[in-house]
Amino acid sequence: MSDEPRFSYSSAIFECQTVDAAKQIILTAGSIEEVEAHWREDTPVLAAQLRQHLKLESEHRVMDFGCGIGRLAKPLVEVPGCHVVGVDISASMRRMAVDYVGSSRFSVAAPDEIFPRRADDPGFDAAYALLVIQHCQDPEKELQRISDSLKPTRHFVLVNSTRRWLPTDKGWASDSIDVLQLASRILRREGMFQPPRASTPGGAEAHYGAVFTRR
Repeated sequence: MSDEPRFSYSSAIFECQTVDAAKQIILTAGSIEEVEAHWREDTPVLAAQLRQHLKLESEHRVMDFGCGIGRLAKPLVEVPGCHVVGVDISASMRRMAVDYVGSSRFSVAAPDEIFPRRADDPGFDAAYALLVIQHCQDPEKELQRISDSLKPTRHFVLVNSTRRWLPTDKGWASDSIDVLQLASRILRREGMFQPPRASTPGGAEAHYGAVFTRR
């Protein structure tokens, strides 16, 4: 019997050419009308939750892990003096994010450009990953890199589906990894909260918000 995997991880699904296409990929909510409604109604709620749980202050440097086109970075750079660095594997979404956010206090980077943390980098004051870790090929690696990039005791917010959604050459797949349990081993869990509704490639799915600090 062959031990070859049944599928190969593929991030190609996250490459797109227009903002509308990017929004549909990010929210997986069906029609563009549904996507726009989620984007318009839920984004301010999520932004307020992030401000609260990340304890954002003036001059904080924040990592948006899996930033997409900057859905949450756009309202967060409105915090006086706050700088947001969007990290994403999708080159096309990083390019669109710069225009969408439209702020000198926002920049983008590919993961390999920001990890591992340089010796002269003081670290981030806060970080968040919204409906992103569920798609990562190696969530333990990504969570550890986020943790290592934070200043001691600073906050990380994770919003995630209870199920894994891996992009592959044969469509969406799942595995048995419990991201919340994994994150709780790497960082110190401080609490839970309920974010706005969310969709996944499979439709409506249970999801959660969790607040952590670097150990």
